[in-house]
Amino acid sequence: MAQYILNHSILLNRSVDINDVISNVIGVLVGYGALKIFRLILPKLVQKFEYFTQV
Repeated sequence: MAQYILNHSILLNRSVDINDVISNVIGVLVGYGALKIFRLILPKLVQKFEYFTQV
């Protein structure tokens, strides 16, 4: 979305494509999966970097 707004506001001459959206979604899913795996393997390390704790 930021790429689209910057393209139209300051003319970056970049195109916004569905491939960008798909790549970003896949990246989020891979990162979430990696976090789940690290949480299983090294739970105390992950707890040190958590911002929110479960109540």
